[in-house]
Amino acid sequence: MGSSLGDRGIVVLVFLTQRRVRIEIGYGLEGLVPDAIAHRAAEVAAARFAKGEYAAGLRDAIALLQKHSDEATANVKAEESHWQWLPDWMLAIGDAWRGFAFFIAHRHEVPKQLAVWWRSQDAESHQVLTVMFAAGALWVLTLLRIVAGAVLCMFLPLAWVRTSAMRWLFFRGTDASFEQAWKKAAGPPSPSAPREYYVFEVLYYGGAALVLIGITLATFITFVGHPGAFGGAGAGVGW
Repeated sequence: MGSSLGDRGIVVLVFLTQRRVRIEIGYGLEGLVPDAIAHRAAEVAAARFAKGEYAAGLRDAIALLQKHSDEATANVKAEESHWQWLPDWMLAIGDAWRGFAFFIAHRHEVPKQLAVWWRSQDAESHQVLTVMFAAGALWVLTLLRIVAGAVLCMFLPLAWVRTSAMRWLFFRGTDASFEQAWKKAAGPPSPSAPREYYVFEVLYYGGAALVLIGITLATFITFVGHPGAFGGAGAGVGW
């Protein structure tokens, strides 16, 4: 019950073998449905389950929880209708932003969500995703290699900068200005580029790396959701 928007949802889990009921409250409903209410609803359900009245137990627990979640549900519907006129791409950006805000506020949830999402994929998807992540990681490392070289060029003595070691470690095989100047001069460029020019290299290649990382995170949040495991309040009761 509830809405995925802002993690305003409630999940009722019934473990028949263990004879236990667990109610999970999303972060977005913690203020309206605290642990005490979740525990009371779990007790109501457990009392019915002990008599074999599973449908009645679920109905009573949900009715109790519904009373405390109506306000959140009304707010969600109002928010959705208020922005419904916006284009889909703008709504997607808004949803991604809410996801970023959630994970910034609940940073400890990131490893859990990644693990849950990874386990939900099949073997073929694991192979494809591994190749994609590896390619993206290599691309980011390539960009960061240039960034590291540009930073060193700004602070190291010129005698250290204009060396083959600097070229091979940080610029060989790239289109950075250092490599282009080296090729043009068929050796150490002279005079070397002004140190201030390397600031552009840092911003250009560092920005590209950040954009790629940001797109990856936004894609994950938009298509996978935030969060997928309801890490808010909750209570469990046995019968």
